[in-house]
Amino acid sequence: MAIIRCLPGSFWFQPLKEKNPISASPSRWQSIIRMGLIQRRWKRFMLPLIILTGPTGSGKTETALALAQKLDTEIISADSMQVYKYFDIGTAKPSLDVRDEIPHHLIDILEPDEEFNAFDFKTRALEIIRELMSRDKIPILVGGTALYIKVLCEDYDCAEGASPEICEKIRQDISDQGVETVYQELQRVDPEYAAKISETDSLRIVRALGVYLDTGKRFSEFHESDSPASDRFPIHTFILNRDRAELYSQIDQRVDKMIEEGLPQEVKSILDRGYSPEMKPFKSIGYAQMIQYHQGNVDLDRATYEIKRETRHYAKRQLTWFRKMHDATKLPVDSKDTGQSLAEKLFSLLPKVAACFLAVFLGLAQTGEAAKADEHFEEAKKLYLKKEWGKARNSLLALQNHSPESIEAKRSRFLLALIHAEQGKPEGVIKILDPLSKNYEEVEDYIRFYLIQAQSQTGKHEKVRTNILELLQRNPGSLLYPRLQLILADTQIQLGEKTAAIKTLEETIQSISKDFSHQKFRKFLPDLIFKLAEIQDQTGKQTEAYLNYRQLHIEYPNHEQIAEAETAIKRLSALETVKEVPLTLREHTDRIRGMLENVRYKEVIQEIEKLQKENELLPGRFYFFLARAHGGLRDRKSANKVLQKFLKTYPHHAKVQNAKFDIGRNLWNLGQPMAGAKYFKAVTQDSPSSELAVKAQFFLGKIYEERKNFPEALKNYQSALEKYPDELYAQWAGWRLGWVHYLDGKFEEAFNKFQDAANRFPDKSFIEYNLYWSAKSAEKLNKKDEARDLYIKVAELYPYTFHGIRAKDRLLDLGVKDLPE
Repeated sequence: MAIIRCLPGSFWFQPLKEKNPISASPSRWQSIIRMGLIQRRWKRFMLPLIILTGPTGSGKTETALALAQKLDTEIISADSMQVYKYFDIGTAKPSLDVRDEIPHHLIDILEPDEEFNAFDFKTRALEIIRELMSRDKIPILVGGTALYIKVLCEDYDCAEGASPEICEKIRQDISDQGVETVYQELQRVDPEYAAKISETDSLRIVRALGVYLDTGKRFSEFHESDSPASDRFPIHTFILNRDRAELYSQIDQRVDKMIEEGLPQEVKSILDRGYSPEMKPFKSIGYAQMIQYHQGNVDLDRATYEIKRETRHYAKRQLTWFRKMHDATKLPVDSKDTGQSLAEKLFSLLPKVAACFLAVFLGLAQTGEAAKADEHFEEAKKLYLKKEWGKARNSLLALQNHSPESIEAKRSRFLLALIHAEQGKPEGVIKILDPLSKNYEEVEDYIRFYLIQAQSQTGKHEKVRTNILELLQRNPGSLLYPRLQLILADTQIQLGEKTAAIKTLEETIQSISKDFSHQKFRKFLPDLIFKLAEIQDQTGKQTEAYLNYRQLHIEYPNHEQIAEAETAIKRLSALETVKEVPLTLREHTDRIRGMLENVRYKEVIQEIEKLQKENELLPGRFYFFLARAHGGLRDRKSANKVLQKFLKTYPHHAKVQNAKFDIGRNLWNLGQPMAGAKYFKAVTQDSPSSELAVKAQFFLGKIYEERKNFPEALKNYQSALEKYPDELYAQWAGWRLGWVHYLDGKFEEAFNKFQDAANRFPDKSFIEYNLYWSAKSAEKLNKKDEARDLYIKVAELYPYTFHGIRAKDRLLDLGVKDLPE
């Protein structure tokens, strides 16, 4: 048997074993069990993931520890170096004592010579997040490897492209009617995407309009859902934002401390274990310089200086990444802040209702300032978290007697209500929460929600129904809207009103699906659909139940109750009264996309291979799904076999060039760059105006540059620059034209190319690169005055960037004393 238990500082419940099950009536327990099932379905939506990131040295570790202590939870590392054993000091790993107190994940999981990439991180991190949430813990992910965070939170998949026939028809319309006319049609069906492109961009117009005509779904919608992790649970990302000068000072102090703690000895110890200095972890900042020190190339002072310098540069690159994280919240940090104060600031920046609720009942001020909570309340809260109910209750009662009007006394009443819930005393919960809701009007709906739970446990279903309807009428925009509707439906069933329950769920699903104001509740749709199917199944509406379970199977393949839904599908489809409806290929497409988002690569491969046996010919998109799944498993050879088969099967498909490009990338990653170059060349020749062509041209340049075939590298970079000057890769190619000449020792040509690119793109991404390397080339040509002036310009215009900092270093070396501020 189970009762509902409310966790401190959260909005969810979990089942707990009843100490005196005999005292509960069967009907009461049936209600409680049903309510427990509903709560478990909500749990994964209500438990958020908190991401804490920021540049190296910004205070992430201390803040995460304080936060984890407050939430009684665990930490997941998002640091690409902390995964390796033995690399401790230079990666600033939390100590073993700290990790004993607060469990950490993804630290010391690999030997130094093992491979680990962003997709490995994503796979493991998602598994840990699910496991922590299953134990009712809020995961805290902390680290500065921005790529890891991006790969976890975002998905790069987008529309796979329309059929060749549809694309050809649109191209013909452009030829007959003019591109502006067809662009107007795109504006009509997908104004959001149309606004992002030029009215003469025929390539993107064909792609977007083709996807809409082929799938019925706007092209922009494929990108609206590009955050699979946030579709499964709320994500709150915080970036520690420290003053630059203070950050760099902190970095310098941190490096000094690492040297004092024995970083040189740590590196020697790892080398003594037989590991090669050429190993990947030794290429990271701190360790690379220590290798140079141990090899006698630099002394310890110089190595320390270079670590500081490169760490500052790395912090700058991190900041560049973080500026692109538009959904993140900046957490200001000043010199007086501690991990504790930053944790409190973080709470103040959570979404309003969540922050308010946590602030009131966890003892944090809503303003984010550190509230000096009464030590008795803090002690009682610790006892509660340790599940020492009796001691916690006595401490809370003593607090109320001592300071009945204090804010801590009011918070203590809520904790007393939770203790009653833990001890299976819903009447006690009701007695406390009923008056408490009047004291906290700003979170009245949440307190009343818990009150409704307790009323349901005591079988007061009519009162539950009345309270829910009153609450929804008084606050129709409540964030509890979908949860209240689920409870209402369950209550209606208890009252024998199954038809009303079905109507409640159908109207809620309709409202969330169609009403813009309820769009934020779309993540609750699978729970509502599952509940509706259950009731329909129980009331003899097997066909309707079957269709709803089927919808879950297609649209929500990662839902926690999908196994139950699929079992019900098999049972219902075997009935004579239910007509089985096989999945269309478009429905398989939706299902497989969902599975890919959840990194279920092996299952995707199995499902597509089964489809291949059942169908003589599959649409082209399935080949890309299959290749992506193999790539996710790092099986690039199998991915290329799939793409090669696609090319043979669909030689005129709209995505032929995508396949060639992907094959080229895989071959390059497999250590076969010249084989990959053949495919990149094919992309540039067969589709010279495509958006892939500039990337292919650029990668050709990179391949030849790596092989020191500088004439071919220059040829491809020049081609990319001239053909696609508005594209990022072309502007990057413009800088690399100078860089290749610089590598080749042709400093006059390098200077001219860097200057040409700087003049041509004065406000683009690579301007500081071009100015800085112009200065470096001028130095090589002994043009010291020109070099000095260029360094000063870089230092003045870009003082906190990688090249701005290096420009200041060079000015110091050149004897310039009055540096730009």
